[in-house]
Amino acid sequence: MKALLSIQLVEKPEDVLFKTSYEEQVKQYYPDVTHFSLDNFSQVSMIEYALELVQRSESLLIVIESSNGETSPNKLTSLINHLVRKRFDNMKLIMLGEHPAMEKMGKALGEKFDFQPNKEKILLIADHLFS
Repeated sequence: MKALLSIQLVEKPEDVLFKTSYEEQVKQYYPDVTHFSLDNFSQVSMIEYALELVQRSESLLIVIESSNGETSPNKLTSLINHLVRKRFDNMKLIMLGEHPAMEKMGKALGEKFDFQPNKEKILLIADHLFS
């Protein structure tokens, strides 16, 4: 299974966007990719499902979007820690926006982490993972 995991870090639940431009682009070019979205207000059961999705995926693109670097990732920290510890072979983590704690965790992934790529680079990364 190929998967796109979108994570939004927002200040209030009503700030969550249900569709972002990169999600729409990935869906358009790769309709067979499974897509799942989370935010820092997601219930534990949603995070558990995301972990299951991560473990079943043969190719995985994770995009973390932060609207404010001070926003608490809440329960999502355990998911990111799991990704860093496992270091899945065919995975890429992308950080959009600033969030020092998430950046620090992502940097532990080395070449599997990309900070602030433009929309075109996100599509190139998706192409590399999903083609």
